[in-house]
Amino acid sequence: MASTVRSALTKAVAMLGMSDSADLDAQLLLARLLDKPRSWLYTWPEQPLSPAQELAFANLVDRRR
Repeated sequence: MASTVRSALTKAVAMLGMSDSADLDAQLLLARLLDKPRSWLYTWPEQPLSPAQELAFANLVDRRR
């Protein structure tokens, strides 16, 4: 099952832990990866991510962590 924008952000925030900016960091990374504004993430939370996007996002979050 493909991840959605919402589930990807939820996983990313959990990976980033107790950082004060975990939500913002995850949103900025995903918005940049998708080449969309942050508002798009709120508008389309059920948009599926491709496996390549999931992997790229996980790598970005891991680097940020």
